[in-house]
Amino acid sequence: MKRYKKRWGLLLITTLFLSGIVWAQETSETLTSCLNKNYPDYVIFLSDKKIDSVFYYANTSIAPVIFKVNKYKLYPNKQLESIADILRRIQQDTIIRLSHVWVGGSASPEGPPSWNYRLGEYRSRALADFLLQETGIPESKLKVENLCEDWYSFEVALKNGAQIPNKSKVLDILAKETDNERRKKQIKALDGGYTWQRIIQDVFPPFRNARIAIVCLEKQFPLPPVSKNLQVAEFRMPDLNPAAPFPLQPSQQGNG
Repeated sequence: MKRYKKRWGLLLITTLFLSGIVWAQETSETLTSCLNKNYPDYVIFLSDKKIDSVFYYANTSIAPVIFKVNKYKLYPNKQLESIADILRRIQQDTIIRLSHVWVGGSASPEGPPSWNYRLGEYRSRALADFLLQETGIPESKLKVENLCEDWYSFEVALKNGAQIPNKSKVLDILAKETDNERRKKQIKALDGGYTWQRIIQDVFPPFRNARIAIVCLEKQFPLPPVSKNLQVAEFRMPDLNPAAPFPLQPSQQGNG
């Protein structure tokens, strides 16, 4: 009998422990889902193992701030005000903690590469400085990256449906040629430069930007320390003695 009591006690403790783990996991998933609904897509909730993955950011809903051709000055607008407001909210949020803000600046591929390199740097720095001034975020929380000429987004746009003349030929050039200057020359050589002009007009404008992704982590609330003097009592199942038979009283009114 004692052996069965111990087995039942161990089974009960194990069941309660596993139930706690499942509840904690479900609670964490529900919390992350609720947080995602409270913030726009460019606020990303990642685990500690993913926070340095630039490629992860490149394939999420990053908010682009578009610049005019060859320009890198930011002008006040509703988009910038919204981004600053979201970042201020996050810094005051008691449920999550800010990991960092990733900012990347880029130029569309037309123009000299040396100038496009500087444009990427100036644009990323312009957005970073705006955030520092408007939100009070520490400089240490910013990760600023110069994306230079954005051939990657250009290729993705073509694969995702952007329409240009000689589209298959342009994609073939991008796949086979890795040098950006030779890419430009080969695309410009198509139909006397008409395809290149359509690309500049219809596809390149969104790539003149600085992009932002706000990376957050759920706050981890530490459990209280366990006292060294804590004594755990041995678990004992109650005695399972059979119940005494209930005395049946004969009916005083006969059969029902």
